[in-house]
Amino acid sequence: MSPIETMTPLLRLTIACLILASWVAALTAAEQEWGAVSGRFLIKGEVPAAPTIDPGTDQVCCQAKPKDESLIVDADGAVANVVVYLQPPRREPIAIHPDLTKQAKLALTFTNKGCSFAPRVLLVQPGQPLTITNDDPTSHNVRAELGAESFNVLLKEQASQDITLKKSQRLPMPIGCNIHPFMRAWIVVRDDPYMAVSDAGGKFLIDKLPAGTHEFQLWHERAGYLANVSYDSGRADRRGRIEVEIAPNQTVDLGTIFIEAAEVAPQ
Repeated sequence: MSPIETMTPLLRLTIACLILASWVAALTAAEQEWGAVSGRFLIKGEVPAAPTIDPGTDQVCCQAKPKDESLIVDADGAVANVVVYLQPPRREPIAIHPDLTKQAKLALTFTNKGCSFAPRVLLVQPGQPLTITNDDPTSHNVRAELGAESFNVLLKEQASQDITLKKSQRLPMPIGCNIHPFMRAWIVVRDDPYMAVSDAGGKFLIDKLPAGTHEFQLWHERAGYLANVSYDSGRADRRGRIEVEIAPNQTVDLGTIFIEAAEVAPQ
């Protein structure tokens, strides 16, 4: 008797439904049209002065001379480390481009180096492999309050540890070091891959989005929700969200997105 013949009718039906669902998902992905959104963040007004950092008595940190990275603005006024992520309606599934389904399996590295965290903003999907490393000749601990998935990893010099997060977070969450309280970074854990961080030139791109009207969240660590930002075709609402129509096979360029200097002034 074959394995299929030994199955109960209910089990056979369940397997058939799962196979059918996978076929439907594959067909939907094949029929779905895709696009992208891009833009560039610039500061408007006088750039706030960067606070100075007291590295304490750890000689490794004193020699490294870490700088405050809570606001990075280049000579042209471009703002780095602005977070942009898709804000889908609650309980509504979002189509994921087939090319991006493997992204959640790509290994990430989060590093302590020069008594600073790198990257400043870490984008992660649930289940994505993450290795935390320490490249400094001194100990660090890496702490993040993520509810049931909070972690506090003690790393001696040149040590590393692997972790895997299983749940998304509603907001970007801070990462700190109890040994060196001036160290700070942020972790963004989202269920889908549609998120980005502006680069050193203030630019971001979220590619292979499903075509249609979508809402995006704009966030920066100095301000939280970026409510008072404007761009060529509109401005963010009071929650720091913008609505964008993603056209098939096109990149919607929002152009220059202006952030008022007062919004990102030191608190």
